[in-house]
Amino acid sequence: MAIISEKDQKKLKDVFKSLSNDVKMLMFTQEFECEHCKMTKGLLDEVAALSEKITLEAHDFVKEADLFIITWINIRKLVFRRRSRWNDGRYCQNSY
Repeated sequence: MAIISEKDQKKLKDVFKSLSNDVKMLMFTQEFECEHCKMTKGLLDEVAALSEKITLEAHDFVKEADLFIITWINIRKLVFRRRSRWNDGRYCQNSY
């Protein structure tokens, strides 16, 4: 059973047509997935199926701990940089 409704799939396909670059989604889970991990993987599989520009890579964070840590650090750096830009007023008048 699909998680994303047909109506929403059509909307997302239209949005994804404007993607100029490929998108790689990384999911970190473990061999013995919990119920939420399975649902998340199903949702991400559906999203990836909506565009040839979107791919999903599922990784085991226990077996691939190095990749998980490097990815986590890089994401934190991006979030910090973006937050800094938002806070200095370049992107909005009301800084947080």
